[in-house]
Amino acid sequence: PKFLLGMTATPERTDGYDIFKLFNHDIAYEIRLNGALEADLLTPFHYYGVSELEIDGEVVGDDSNFNKLVSNQRVSHILNTLEKYPCDSGEPRGLIFCSRKEEAKDLCLLFNEIGIKSVCITGESTEQERTDAINNIQEDGSSKIDYIFTVDVFNEGIDIPKINQVIMLRPTSSPIIFVQQLGRGLRKAKDKEFLTVIDFIGNYNNNYMIPIALFGDSSYDKDKLRGILSAGNGLIPGASSISFDRIAKERIFDSINTANLNTKRSLVEDYKLLSYRLGKRPLMMDFFKNEFRDPYQYVNYSGSFLAFTKIIHNDVSTSETCFSLLKYFGKVCNGTRVFEPILLELLISKNEITVQEFREVVLRDSRIKITDEEIKSTIHNLNLNYITEKKNNTIVRVSELFVHCIAEYDNTSEVIHLNTDFSNLLHCRYFLDYLLDLLSSAKFKFLKGFKTIDYVGGFVLGRKYSREDVFHLLNWDKKPVAQNVGGYKISEDGKNCAIFLTYEKKAEISESTKYEDRFLNPGHLIYMSKSRRTLNSNDVKTIISQSVSGIRLPLFVQKNNDEGTSFYFLGNMSALEERFEETVMTSGDKVVKMEFKLEKEVNARLYKYLVE
Repeated sequence: PKFLLGMTATPERTDGYDIFKLFNHDIAYEIRLNGALEADLLTPFHYYGVSELEIDGEVVGDDSNFNKLVSNQRVSHILNTLEKYPCDSGEPRGLIFCSRKEEAKDLCLLFNEIGIKSVCITGESTEQERTDAINNIQEDGSSKIDYIFTVDVFNEGIDIPKINQVIMLRPTSSPIIFVQQLGRGLRKAKDKEFLTVIDFIGNYNNNYMIPIALFGDSSYDKDKLRGILSAGNGLIPGASSISFDRIAKERIFDSINTANLNTKRSLVEDYKLLSYRLGKRPLMMDFFKNEFRDPYQYVNYSGSFLAFTKIIHNDVSTSETCFSLLKYFGKVCNGTRVFEPILLELLISKNEITVQEFREVVLRDSRIKITDEEIKSTIHNLNLNYITEKKNNTIVRVSELFVHCIAEYDNTSEVIHLNTDFSNLLHCRYFLDYLLDLLSSAKFKFLKGFKTIDYVGGFVLGRKYSREDVFHLLNWDKKPVAQNVGGYKISEDGKNCAIFLTYEKKAEISESTKYEDRFLNPGHLIYMSKSRRTLNSNDVKTIISQSVSGIRLPLFVQKNNDEGTSFYFLGNMSALEERFEETVMTSGDKVVKMEFKLEKEVNARLYKYLVE
């Protein structure tokens, strides 16, 4: 035909088929779940994530003994939950998705025994049985049924507008299937006010997929998933609502913390999905623009996005020096600061630039007034002087592994030049293309959602930073040795002391490090010094004399060690010196109990997540 229009509800497919190729990768229009809800094209839904039943101390799950899946206790638990979260009209017309055929059949029998009219439809059912079930669940007379138990049969390709309940008695195996099953009840119908969705959440490894599916976030960024799970209703449009009971929410958080979201298989799958959509090899910025997986996960996995691309395509070829430089620039230009990518991008474009021009571009692009110290630090970092590596059992600066620097600064003329030898490397097409893509991605990641009101001396309130990032952004000369940091570390010049706090301490940690740090309220913190300290210890004296020395005390907090190695920046603190006092821990070690006041109270949602 002269014009061909295709319509699909499943563009990203689980079967690996490239449907975009059929239409020359030309997407005329698309709308996702949240957009359709906002446009009032679908019935609003109320989602309830409830904890699955425990029998004999074991949570009922996909691998449970079959007898527990169909026990009277579980049926009672399901019925009590249905009563607690009823449908709109009181007349249930529900789809119940199960894990196994036997489970669906036996639960259907048990429902019928107590007078709840139900049928079971599986892959073994005839077309007539399916048609009768669809007709009868929409009837109003004596032939009406209340529930259809099924195993994957009704995921897609059916139209039952009057469905007002969707019950999920199985783990979420993929966000795509979850949305397909949820969607069975979202069609509008006369007198249908809302859809009730009840999700029974057990100890499933894939529970992290629930917030991905519900909120449409496909970044696979653990911090974003924790954030949207905490935010809940604040992120769902229209009259729909999402709620979890306490245990169900804990199980999802546990799944987010423990799941490996960046396996080679999942990274390759998403790379191919995006390449299908685009009709070309994707770059990092393509992932950001299409709201796919965070591309820095590919950098973390392979060292650089080019190195990962080489895994997929055999024709990628460049020198080891270029691969190494991309790896190190990935650490320097990781989205935590905008100065380095801006400067390197300018140097590649112009070969040299004045300090004043650099200041103006930074202000124009980010609305940040860069300081002299930050300019010096930016050049220092681009020359790979901050990052260290272990070589021959000795810690060395990465810059020592390369003969020449990248950016040369003429202090007299205040001009920054691009080093000639580095400039010659830019003749390699792969190196230049992927380096520029990295720089654009670093700027995009920093500036997305950025507000100057949240910017505090190099950090953004509420964002997460590793210890390495923290000292980099505090303009330290080089990365400190990790074991020398502990809970806090004072800079050699005494200008700053980053304070790190893991709010929930693991039960198995030693008594000498089980500090009783805690918030008294969103703006007031109690924090214990390192062990074997008194009010006369040098580090404590430096902190307590803040009003005289002017030392900066930025606070970084993570909920627990399961969150990884990054901490939320909560702002600068003032030492309440009159409330510093010596005390003794249960281990017998002397410590100093210190109290601080935050310049700005912690965001209410983040505070609740950290201390709850």
